[in-house]
Amino acid sequence: MQSKITNRCRANSSARLEVAPASARLAPKATRAANAFAASPVLLHCTRAPQPPSSACSAAAVCSPATASCHNRVAIGHGATATPARLVACACAGSAAGGGSAAADAAASAAATPMAAAPAAPYWKTYISRKPLLVQALFDCLANLRRQGPLPDVVDVALVYVSSEYLEDYSALVETLRSELPGLRNVFGCTGFGVIGLDEEGAQEVEAQPALSLTLATLPQAEVVVRHLDETDLPDGDAPPDRWSALLGVPAFPEAPLSQVVLSDPSFAAVQDVLAGLDFAFPSATKIGGLSSSSAFGGSRTATFSWSAGGVHGTASSPASSPSSAGVYSRGASVMSIYGEVQMDLMIAQGCRPLTSTTWTVDRVAPGSPTQVAALSSEGVARGRSLPALEAFQIELQSVLGGMSEVQLRRTVANLTVGVAPEGLKETLEPQDFLIRALRGFDSEQCLVVGEHMRVGQRVRFMVRDKQGAQEDLDSHGLSYKRKQLQAMLLGGPEQQASAPFGMLMFTCNGRGSGLYGENSYDARTMSSYVPVPCAGFQCNGEIGRVGDTTHLHGFTCAVGVLRLTGAAAEAARPGMAAAVSSPASASPTSKSPPPAPPSPEEPSAQQQQQQQEQ
Repeated sequence: MQSKITNRCRANSSARLEVAPASARLAPKATRAANAFAASPVLLHCTRAPQPPSSACSAAAVCSPATASCHNRVAIGHGATATPARLVACACAGSAAGGGSAAADAAASAAATPMAAAPAAPYWKTYISRKPLLVQALFDCLANLRRQGPLPDVVDVALVYVSSEYLEDYSALVETLRSELPGLRNVFGCTGFGVIGLDEEGAQEVEAQPALSLTLATLPQAEVVVRHLDETDLPDGDAPPDRWSALLGVPAFPEAPLSQVVLSDPSFAAVQDVLAGLDFAFPSATKIGGLSSSSAFGGSRTATFSWSAGGVHGTASSPASSPSSAGVYSRGASVMSIYGEVQMDLMIAQGCRPLTSTTWTVDRVAPGSPTQVAALSSEGVARGRSLPALEAFQIELQSVLGGMSEVQLRRTVANLTVGVAPEGLKETLEPQDFLIRALRGFDSEQCLVVGEHMRVGQRVRFMVRDKQGAQEDLDSHGLSYKRKQLQAMLLGGPEQQASAPFGMLMFTCNGRGSGLYGENSYDARTMSSYVPVPCAGFQCNGEIGRVGDTTHLHGFTCAVGVLRLTGAAAEAARPGMAAAVSSPASASPTSKSPPPAPPSPEEPSAQQQQQQQEQ
C-alpha cells in the first residue's frame, strides 16, 4: 500500500488534476486509510471539469486496484459552484500527467485553499427486464437506468439477480458489466426461481420466466466489500474474530454500522457455519440474505455472482478485455459487507399469525430428546400449572373451534407451526419476536415434537402459516417500521439521526408469490407501499435473517433490509444541512446561534474605530 506508483490519469479538456496535502483532502471515510499513504506527501484527485472525466479517470484505470481502496466524494470549489469528484488514493510520484514537478507544484499552489468534504447522496437505482436473452436483458436494464439520469463515474456495486430460466452461460454477465461500467468495483448476486425489481409499473416479482434485476449503487458514506467463501476458506471453530475480519476485509469490532448480505448455494453444507461465524465475529452486524434457487425448468442451474476489482478470492482485477475470472460460482457462499454510515433495518416476516394470544413456557423437555417438549404452562391457563404438551395444545385449539368450519379447521391444523422466542429477557413479545419452526406432531408420551432444540424456560406460541397469516405478518412489519420512523421523527431517541430510506433488499421464499397469494408481486408491492424506495432481490430456496441475537436460516419467509444513512451522514442529508457540510466556514450543524449581523453603514465597525484611534 505504501509503495509509490506513477499516476496515469490523463489531463485533457474534460478533466484536470489537483494536488493537495492528504490531511486537507481526506473525508471521514478516507481517513481510515490515511496511514497507508503516510509516506506520500500528496494525493491526486481526478476532478470534474465542464464535462465528465474520461474513463481513464476512474479508480480502476488510474491506480492498481490494490492501492485504490481509499476513495470518497469531496467538494471541488466553494458554495453553489462546488462539484463532486471521486478521490483516487494514489501515491504521488512527483509529477502530474503531462508535466513535471513544476506542474505538480503549480497544481498544489492552486489547490492550497482548504475544502470541506461533502459526500454526495447515495446513488441507488433498480430496473427489471423480461428480455428473453440474458445479455439482451442486461443491456435493457442499463439503458433504462441511463434514461433515469447519468450513471455515476464509479459504481461501488452492481447487484444482479438472474432468473434460472435463462439457458445462456452466466459467465458473460460479469464481463459485460465490466465492459459497460469502467468504474465498477464489485458485482454481487445470484440466480433465482423468481427475481424482484422495479419497472415502469412499480415493484415486480417475475416468477418462472426469463427476467433480470439490476441495481447500481454508489455509497460515498460507506465501503462495500465482496468476498466468496468455500469450505477451505472458513476459520475453524476456535479461530478468533480477527480471522473472520481478515477473510471478509472488514473490522472485527466495527465502530461504524456494519451490514452483511449472505447468498449461498443450497447444497453448501457449511452455510450454518458461515452464519455462526459471522455472528461470533460481528455480533452487532445486521445480516440478511438467501439461498439461490431455480425453477423446475432451470433444473440445478443455481449460481452466485461474486466479483471484486480488488482481485480477491478468485475475482479479477484486470481490464474487462483481459482474460480473468468470470466471478460465477456454483458452490459456496458470497458475502457483501457494507461498512460505514449506512444502516440496514431488518424486517423478517415469517408468514405466520398466532393461533391465539396465549404464550406458553416450556417446563420440561424429554430426557435425551431436546426437540421433544413434554410440558407447558401459561399464567392465564389452568391457574398457571404445568400441563402435558398435548393437553396444552388441545386447550389452545378448543378456544378457536367455535368460529371455524370443518374445512377451515382441517386447513388450520395442517398449517400449524410453533413460534419460539429466542430472546428470554424481553417482557412483551410481538409476533415478529418468534422464530418459526415446524410442528412435527406428538409422540406416544404426549410430547410436542418441534423442529428445533428446545430448553426449559423458553416461551412458545402456536402459529398458523397460511395466506392470511402471511398477509397479516407482512402488514404488521410494515406498520411497525412506519411507526418507528414516526416516533423517531417526533420524539428523537436512538433513531433521531435516521434519514429517509434510499434502497431496499428483499429475499422471499419461492413458496410464497402467486402460489400463496393467487396474484403476482404481492410481497414486493406490499413492502413498497410502506417503504417507497427501489427494491431488488429474488425468490429463495431458504431465507437468511436475524431473530433476536442469532442469524437463522428460515423457510416461507420474506426477509427485507431497508437501507438508510445514519450518524453524521444522516444529519448532513437533512434539509438545510447541505450548506453546513459543504461550506468550510459554516458553523456546527447543531449550533442554533444566528450569524453575526454586519455593521451598520452609518456606524464604523470596531476595527475601523480602532484604526481611527491609532491615527
